[in-house]
Amino acid sequence: MLKNLLLFAISLVVLIFFESAQQYYYVDSFDLHPQGTIVTFGEILNLQLVWWMVWSAIAAGLFYYLFNHPIENFNGKSLLRLSGLVIATFLITVTMYAVIQVFKSGGEVSFIEVVIFKVFQKAPIGLIAYGFMVIMVHLYLNKREFEVLVENMTTLEDEMKEIKESLSIKVLSTKIGDSRQVIKLDEIVQIEANDYCVDVHTSGGKKYVMRTSLKTLEKKLPAYFFRIHRRHIVNLNYVQAFNNNGISEVILKNQEKVQVAKSRIKQFNTALSI
Repeated sequence: MLKNLLLFAISLVVLIFFESAQQYYYVDSFDLHPQGTIVTFGEILNLQLVWWMVWSAIAAGLFYYLFNHPIENFNGKSLLRLSGLVIATFLITVTMYAVIQVFKSGGEVSFIEVVIFKVFQKAPIGLIAYGFMVIMVHLYLNKREFEVLVENMTTLEDEMKEIKESLSIKVLSTKIGDSRQVIKLDEIVQIEANDYCVDVHTSGGKKYVMRTSLKTLEKKLPAYFFRIHRRHIVNLNYVQAFNNNGISEVILKNQEKVQVAKSRIKQFNTALSI
């Protein structure tokens, strides 16, 4: 913020000196000095300083108004309102400048003449400057609103992930005879589709058959279980290596090899890097 303000101040100083030098060149080259007097560069510079000090003060008020009355979207009505605001702001600037000049001259200069002169002299650059300011404030506010939206979406995504993990099953169970066998998730190496059932392979080398589908389990299992193929879900904690040369396959810690579907390779790489 400080860097931007410094850059703005330097740009304004350069503009003031440029306009002063430009006006002095015209006055001196075309002998536009008032009769019996000589207009110096210092006098022109003083007039420019007064003008831009007034402009800066009014610009600060415009900034305050725009930040407290942001533009929700650009349409015909808002453009008409902003155009009127820019014109009104410029006229207020001219009026204040004329009042200051009349006061400094002790009433020797005409208020109306100063207003008319400044309108013709400064209208293009003054209106463009205020219009540019309105656009920049609008873009800044939209950028800030977008960043807040992204931050909120990220927070929401994290919350949804936490909710999903809290709702995930903690164990699997399957019926064996008249009893049920409980299988801890951290002991499961992989789950393989088998017709209308699935085979659950554990780190102890056992295999349990469950009457369910991979699709159903995929929705319930925590994030460290990844479906690498239409027939296989693996526990990422048991992945020892991933070979992607020719036939893409995963080598599990029990030395089993499981093929990875081409459509899942990119997502699987991402899952492994988390």
